[in-house]
Amino acid sequence: MRGWFAVLGLFTLLVAGCSAAPSELSGSSSSSVTERAAPGGAEAQEGDGCDPASGQARLTATFNRTADCAADAVSAGLADKVKLAAAGALVIAAVVVFYVLAQQDLWLRVVALGVLMAMGVALFFTSEPGKQLIAYGQDSAREVRKVVWPTRKEAMQMTGYVFAFVFVMALFLWLTDKTLEWVLYDLVLGWKR
Repeated sequence: MRGWFAVLGLFTLLVAGCSAAPSELSGSSSSSVTERAAPGGAEAQEGDGCDPASGQARLTATFNRTADCAADAVSAGLADKVKLAAAGALVIAAVVVFYVLAQQDLWLRVVALGVLMAMGVALFFTSEPGKQLIAYGQDSAREVRKVVWPTRKEAMQMTGYVFAFVFVMALFLWLTDKTLEWVLYDLVLGWKR
C-alpha cells in the first residue's frame, strides 16, 4: 500500500507543477517502496520502515505541499489577471486621453497616446500570456531560419506554373459557361439572340 501512496503523491505533485525529492515521499532510502511481510505471513513490524502512521504522515505532507503549490498557482493566475486588466485599462486610457486632449497640439496627443500604449504593451509582456507570446514569436523565428528557400530560378518556374494553370482553368470555365449558356438558352428554351 505504501507504494501506491508514493505514486499518488508524485502524480499529485506533477499535476500541481511542483517537484519533490523521491526521498521525501518514500521515507528513508533503505526502505523498499513495496510492503514487506514479516516471517510467517504477518504484517511488517514497527521499525522496519513500513509503519502505516509514518506513511499517512508522508501522504498528508505530500497533499499539504500540493495544496501550497495550487495556492501559489492561483495567486500567480490572479496576478496575471490583474496585469492583463491593467494593460487593457492603459490602452483604453490612451485612447480616452487622445480624445480628451483634442484642444491641445497634435504632437502632445500623439505622445500621450504612444506613452500610454507602450506602458500597456510593456505590462502585457510581463504577464504569463505575454511571455508565452514572446516565446511563440522566438520559436516561429527559429523555424523560419530552418526553412530552405527556393532559388530564384525555382521560384520563377513555380510562378510560371501557377500562371499557366490559372489561365487554363479560366479558359476551361469560360468555355463551360458559354457551352451551358448555348445549350440552355438556344437549344432547350429556344431563346435566340
